[in-house]
Amino acid sequence: MLMRNRLVIAALGVTLALMAIPYSLDPEVRAGTALMMDVPALVEGSDLVIEGRVIAAVAEESAPGLIETIYSIKTDRLLRGQGYRGQVREIRIPGGVLPDGRGMLLSGVSRLEVGEDALLFLSVPGPRALRMPVGLAQGRYRVETRLDGSKVVMRAQNGLGLVNPATGEISEANSLFVHDYAEFIAEIEAAVAARAARTNK
Repeated sequence: MLMRNRLVIAALGVTLALMAIPYSLDPEVRAGTALMMDVPALVEGSDLVIEGRVIAAVAEESAPGLIETIYSIKTDRLLRGQGYRGQVREIRIPGGVLPDGRGMLLSGVSRLEVGEDALLFLSVPGPRALRMPVGLAQGRYRVETRLDGSKVVMRAQNGLGLVNPATGEISEANSLFVHDYAEFIAEIEAAVAARAARTNK
């Protein structure tokens, strides 16, 4: 347990040190590092797990040098947290690009795009109600419908280093994670139910 805590602290330290790197730097320099997480770990670390359509995104400079983006998301599915289907929620995430071109990159996480269907594992809100995707890119997925009508979840992980919790080794994440939508949702629901059963004892 002590080893795992040290790895979490180390990964967070690297992540925070890279968060405010200017948007114009080379992608290889902007790589983030996070603890490798499976679905139960993502659920465990999340305060809110939501699927919905991104209908608006507004970047603002909340303090000198600190840029955040307010995403408006119409809820299609609430897997963990408070709320209801159809609700439009405002989610504030560090990083973004201002209208004048200035920007701040959230290391290891790409920005949400207006019009995309997203599945997000989000942290407890911090100061100014800011949330972080749990595990950086591991906490942000796109939901895509294929030509045959089947649905998948996709996660881009370019530039993300993952710390193995058992060995402490850091490896580069696969550039793209694709999983069957129904199976992935069932895995999340099982993890949420297991967490609820454990905490209610």
